[in-house]
Amino acid sequence: MQKYGIIENEKLKIVNKNHKNAKPVEYTNHEFDQTHQGVFTTNIIENENEIIVKSEVREIEITEDENMDMMI
Repeated sequence: MQKYGIIENEKLKIVNKNHKNAKPVEYTNHEFDQTHQGVFTTNIIENENEIIVKSEVREIEITEDENMDMMI
């Protein structure tokens, strides 16, 4: 489903397609292993026709305590 957004106070705000100044939002896609990697936004670029959300995959370290919290 296509999302639409505006830049407000230097942050992306998802809005209804009919909102004034709404532009399509495009996200970079990554394959990653969610057991030890996460996807993090690196940059949001607004151009004339769309808003592009760039991201990168980073290794994350999960401690034993965090693993237990996720299982509950």
